[in-house]
Amino acid sequence: MALNSRELNRQLQKLRKSLKNFPKQPTVEEVHDLRTRSRRVESILEALEMNSGNEKKILRHLKSIRRRAGKVRDMDVFTLYIVGLGANEDGSCIVRLVHHLGLERRRHDRKLYSLVQRDAGDLRRRLRRAQLQLRSLVQRFVRSIANLNRKQKAKTEEPPLHAVSVALRLFEELAAVRHLGANNLHSYRIEVKRLRYILEMAEDDAGEQHQFIEELKEVQDAIGEWHDWLELANIAHRVLTHGNGCRAIQKIEQTTRKKFTQALHTTQQMQQRYLAAPGAGRKGKSVTPGAEPRLPIPALAATSHLVS
Repeated sequence: MALNSRELNRQLQKLRKSLKNFPKQPTVEEVHDLRTRSRRVESILEALEMNSGNEKKILRHLKSIRRRAGKVRDMDVFTLYIVGLGANEDGSCIVRLVHHLGLERRRHDRKLYSLVQRDAGDLRRRLRRAQLQLRSLVQRFVRSIANLNRKQKAKTEEPPLHAVSVALRLFEELAAVRHLGANNLHSYRIEVKRLRYILEMAEDDAGEQHQFIEELKEVQDAIGEWHDWLELANIAHRVLTHGNGCRAIQKIEQTTRKKFTQALHTTQQMQQRYLAAPGAGRKGKSVTPGAEPRLPIPALAATSHLVS
């Protein structure tokens, strides 16, 4: 199987839909869709090295929109967590936090709306052009694979091959991480998410390939949930000023520690199953110093689906 041209174009089309008539007071789902669709399109354009003037402008605008949507999304998630604590954890503090998050949400969604209003028209036109370019490059790559005996060599690396290069580099970087902790777990999640999005560009597949992508998503979600609670704890300490004796803060910090333990365990299990290099010891022990790094078999199998 190779790149799923139809699905790639569908991702761009879904983003165009999110940008069209974006509401002044967006729902949780509308903000979530805009943010995740923006990130997926960014991953597609970057992985396929679509770096013409049109695509560069798309990426520049999407980066601003995605970050602003992320601010709104954070307030939505934090509010959901706080309400879930219940009034038993100090009702007055819960109400105060919810009020603060509501004000912040409104401030950020106004900025998001203004940004989308300014850029949506141009972005939707540029995304349409990118869809045509994407369809063309996938068709060109399919023809080149079918004609391996052609005499003229390509002057540059074909975009799908560039996606394979990016995926393999991400595999190497993730496999090279021997120790995970609070200082690098969130950055590890960012690379996991990038790898997942690239692998999902291939045609649908079953078996180990599908299972690996699902585990990447589990890691992404587990680390993301821990990081959300960590950010919420920081906000609680700023907003609630009566010290560590606050039951709400105590519950938030307790939950944060629990989520960290869960995220670390989920990530380490995925590493052992899919990212352990051949010859490495159990639990990701270091290989012989100076030895040439070797990619695990799942890495080679997963990336091969992008071009075969």
